[in-house]
Amino acid sequence: MKLFAKLKSGPNDHRLLMQDMQEPVFSSPDYSAAVKFDPLQEPDKGQWQYVELEFYHVEKMIDPYITSLNEEADPIDPAEYYLSRSIYQVSAKEVLFKRITSTMMVPEHGTKYLDFSTMLPSTSQKFMAIELTEGVDAVYVRADQRIYFQNFSRARALFKGFDIFHQDATTEQK
Repeated sequence: MKLFAKLKSGPNDHRLLMQDMQEPVFSSPDYSAAVKFDPLQEPDKGQWQYVELEFYHVEKMIDPYITSLNEEADPIDPAEYYLSRSIYQVSAKEVLFKRITSTMMVPEHGTKYLDFSTMLPSTSQKFMAIELTEGVDAVYVRADQRIYFQNFSRARALFKGFDIFHQDATTEQK
């Protein structure tokens, strides 16, 4: 299992964060009850949806991520952390994606925290870090060639050309 970052600096600019991970950074969500994406239907809160990918979708949306595996992506330089736009964890079965926003970035000058995890409160400081909130934004499952997601706009930000699924579905309804 490996962890990568897709950087803002270029469409195929990916960096290796961690390799040969024994413990995953992200847990695979339960998307077994996912429904096919329909932009005209409001999903239930927390409902996973999916889109089925054709070969040309995989080539455009997934291959830029997978290519980093085959081409031995360079390790990330700590000074590049602020360029991260997504983090993705790759395993044999699936790829888990997490969109990174500016609010998740701990700045170079650091952020001080009041820590209540011990008996007595204490302070700690983090520098040049990314806060990884719980959950992932999308999952690509290789076996069924699907992308699973809960929020279309978050998934759209991860995959080039993802809007096509919204356009195709609304065009078919007309």
